[in-house]
Amino acid sequence: MQKEKEKVIKEAKERGWFLHRQSRHEIYKHKKGGCVTVSKTASEKRAWKEMKKDFIHQEQKYHLK
Repeated sequence: MQKEKEKVIKEAKERGWFLHRQSRHEIYKHKKGGCVTVSKTASEKRAWKEMKKDFIHQEQKYHLK
């Protein structure tokens, strides 16, 4: 499952997202706005699918595409 999470993160970084800070969670931000919090242990399939939805939702909300 870690590979799927890494794939989602890589795709988000290609669209302008960057890692803002990291502790128990990873905080990703976009230079035009938008913020997504990701669990460092997103091991369940549901968790990384929700993470992907969060990135898409923020992109739509802030017109980042």
